[in-house]
Amino acid sequence: MKLLLPSLHLLNSHRRKLCNKENFSLVERVHLNIQKSLYPKSYSSRKSSMRNDENMVTRNKYKLNIIVVSDKKEEGKNVLFDKVKSQVDGEKFVVYNLSSQALEKSSSWMTGCRAIIMQKEVENALLQESIEQFQNSGGLVICATDKERLVEQLALFSSKETEEWQDSLASIFSQGFLYSDPDTVNLLNCDRILARKKNNVLTQGKVDLILAGDGSCDTVEKANESKEFFHLEDFSDKANFNVEKYLARLETKTLGRNIISLPSVSSSMNVVSGLPLVDGLVIVPDRQTAGEGRGGNRWISPEGCAMCTLQLHLTLGRGIGRTPSLLQHVVGLAVIKALGDDLDIRLKWPNDIYYKKEAKLGGVVVNSSMFSSNLIINIGCGLNLSNQKPTLSVNQLRREAGLSEVSREQYLAATLNYLEDFLRRFDDGRAQEVIQEYHKVWLHTNQQVEIHDGGAEPQPVRILGLDEYGYLLVQDQHGRQFSVHDDGNSFDMLNGLIRPKFS
Repeated sequence: MKLLLPSLHLLNSHRRKLCNKENFSLVERVHLNIQKSLYPKSYSSRKSSMRNDENMVTRNKYKLNIIVVSDKKEEGKNVLFDKVKSQVDGEKFVVYNLSSQALEKSSSWMTGCRAIIMQKEVENALLQESIEQFQNSGGLVICATDKERLVEQLALFSSKETEEWQDSLASIFSQGFLYSDPDTVNLLNCDRILARKKNNVLTQGKVDLILAGDGSCDTVEKANESKEFFHLEDFSDKANFNVEKYLARLETKTLGRNIISLPSVSSSMNVVSGLPLVDGLVIVPDRQTAGEGRGGNRWISPEGCAMCTLQLHLTLGRGIGRTPSLLQHVVGLAVIKALGDDLDIRLKWPNDIYYKKEAKLGGVVVNSSMFSSNLIINIGCGLNLSNQKPTLSVNQLRREAGLSEVSREQYLAATLNYLEDFLRRFDDGRAQEVIQEYHKVWLHTNQQVEIHDGGAEPQPVRILGLDEYGYLLVQDQHGRQFSVHDDGNSFDMLNGLIRPKFS
């Protein structure tokens, strides 16, 4: 026998038309009687919870409710609830926090509720039934693990712009994807990293990571007040980065054999900004909200921009560890080689990737630190690969030239292949081969420029090439040769001059 019940949507519609407390309470009683008929055996155990729900709705009869379902707290605070409450338009909505257990005991929370935000997917069958009823009545159900949908839907409840929502909600919870080659020292088997984990969390500078295989994220407490918090799963169809396509082209032994893909992050450099992870680790974000270039300049990262951060562990005095300042140039060379010679893409000293002399397509930034006897190098690289804004992109140029497009996976694998080969040549004492390759693709051989240094007279010089440390080797009118450091200097291509940035 089927029990025909009034539509919850109809009940909610009538509820909103009632203005006085007496009529409002009547509707609530009708709703509770329906719940009693649905769950007669357990109704008595739910009375207390239902009274609480009645009070919750009655106190705010002129506003719709948004319920946040989250049991995870930090120092007595619920991160998801606090963030949502701070962003929602308080004139239209009231935000409440309920535990999943509370929702299981009663369905009266549906009355007057516009949306329910879950910290994780529902597993309890009884609660799932109530959730489905709520959805069928027109209610909105959002899971915090689906951050894109969360941002999109909750922007409707706020007077703030969607981008503000995105930046705010990035601090709650994000999903990421991890691949670790089992034949290498990786994030899942490295003793040094395993020893650092606390409560399943690896704290990494401004970012906290839960590595794949550490269990469900709802059991994890944050180790600190990090802005960003990522739960890393094995790669799946949910990832925008095709790891199988990438691995099919990757020929390296170390570089890129551990890879993390993040849908959105402030900066991929933040993931590696703490203690060392593993040699050759690559971070690949789909989007960055606060990417940084050289000198702290803001790097805009729209959709389609190919970005990555690579961590290298070098031995001082060995290979490129003798002259680590060359690394930014070697990485830039690897990018150029990976893109092929179909387009006139060149390197502008010290760290820019250009199309001819017309438009900047990308750049490289390098940070370094010492750990034990190793030099830890974090390399950030951004390239306008497929994006339409704010400037030209590689694939836009390739389409105009009648060439096939290059995928992000193809480009990244090829770059790492070339880079590992170049680093091997440094290890073998063949560094000059790499420098010669670099000079073939940069813009400056025999270029005449002027050095403007404070109030001194401009000094005309001719560019000879890179010195042994990667600095600019120049010759003045008297035949004297000297180097110009790239630290703080700006190379003005259009005006043919070098000047300190402060001038």
